[in-house]
Amino acid sequence: MTERVAFVTGGMGGIGTAICKRLAVNGNKVVANCLPGYERKDEWLAGMRAEGFADALVLRARRGRSILGICGGCQMLGERIEDPLALESSAAETHGLALLPIVTRFERAKVTSRVTARAEAISLLTGNRPLAEAISGYEIHMGRTTLAPAGRPAFR
Repeated sequence: MTERVAFVTGGMGGIGTAICKRLAVNGNKVVANCLPGYERKDEWLAGMRAEGFADALVLRARRGRSILGICGGCQMLGERIEDPLALESSAAETHGLALLPIVTRFERAKVTSRVTARAEAISLLTGNRPLAEAISGYEIHMGRTTLAPAGRPAFR
């Protein structure tokens, strides 16, 4: 049997902890990272690079292995993080790891809402099985993460 490893970065409070626990219950070995002490996204990403964790994520992706980025973890897996108002970073633009075809841009307004979506494909997020039913959850963000034209969403 092949060992299943879930590599989770970001979101280690609340929902991130719940996701890690669920992945473990489903038979995955869970490796989580949240470099405490970094308040700003650019500092957190620089810390991940300095610790060698960013290189490990890129190598894992090149080998076709799964990585789950939650909250800031998802943002740093993208192509770049734009923060022209310096809300979450001291830099106006920070280059991500370019593992996901997304760009995050921070904005002043905070959005909180209940959302419903359907899975677009089988993935780690669906327990590696088809998921016919809609899922619902809570969305909170300051800004927008956009998908590149060639990208495929995990959920709609």
